[in-house]
Amino acid sequence: MVVIFMNSFVQLNPARIDSILDAGLRLALAYGFRGTSMEAIAKEAGVAKATLYKYFPNKEAIFTTITASLFDEMKALVENNLSMNIDIDEKIANALIAIHKNLFHLIDGSPHSADILSQKAFSPSKFTKEFELWLQNTIFAILENAGHEEPQIYAQVLIASSEGISRSAISANQIELAIRLVVNKILV
Repeated sequence: MVVIFMNSFVQLNPARIDSILDAGLRLALAYGFRGTSMEAIAKEAGVAKATLYKYFPNKEAIFTTITASLFDEMKALVENNLSMNIDIDEKIANALIAIHKNLFHLIDGSPHSADILSQKAFSPSKFTKEFELWLQNTIFAILENAGHEEPQIYAQVLIASSEGISRSAISANQIELAIRLVVNKILV
């Protein structure tokens, strides 16, 4: 786990940090970024407000850390799926499906899912851009190594298509079926 803004004078307590981050995520999903206060996070995490401020100077720091952690999890999902000994189109489809099903399950039922997906209120653009660039470069490298023509364009189209599918999907199963279809049509 990456803790971005933690006060360097606080002795690291991983369980407490996890509790704070979990509480922040639960509250953001329930009440949105603007509707979540430091006081509410402290209460939900079972820590004193002063303790919370020793770890994080503000809620932006909490949500930045949550976002970094979520992107680390998504990178691990992608890497796991891309390391499988299967056809390239299946690897890429599985990686994109894993990302979008994970996000779908995370925000399913949240009245603030549109804000979270739009990444305006929840996800700092720095992490979003870094992850998108990393994903594009990763898929590009796989396609290039396999000898695909115009791997950069194919990587961009596959990622953009999967994002569009994810935004309009009403179920995780729909995400899987649609992404698999698009990847197979584009790469085969």
